[in-house]
Amino acid sequence: MTITPGLEWLTMGAKVAYITSFGYSGKLVAEATVDKVGKRDVLVIVHGRDEKFNINRTTQLHGATWLRRDSGAWSRSDYLAPHDDPTVEKYREEARRQAVEGAARDAADRFQSSPSPDAARALQAAVSRYLELNDTEQD
Repeated sequence: MTITPGLEWLTMGAKVAYITSFGYSGKLVAEATVDKVGKRDVLVIVHGRDEKFNINRTTQLHGATWLRRDSGAWSRSDYLAPHDDPTVEKYREEARRQAVEGAARDAADRFQSSPSPDAARALQAAVSRYLELNDTEQD
């Protein structure tokens, strides 16, 4: 079987990135495993469930070829990309940043609504993680 040029990374058993994009609100990145590469469809396993992509539905992103699947609901799209793609790493970093920021906001809300030494320690730890993340980016 001849694979579409640019999709050589789609091999049986390969670890790939499964990306869910919610329009402008963000992207979630999960690791997936290629289970089957057929003439028309690629089957991957992500979080224990099967996901199918049409091998002919590709998109070019920063010189790399990805598979794309649009759901039509709420501007959601799913992508398959090489696990080590630099754009995927950028998406992972953004997700980590959003998680750290969200944890700091949540800890601040808990402290504000119910001040206690435990809530203060949780807030201090969350702010420390936020500062660690952002101080290393400033260097």
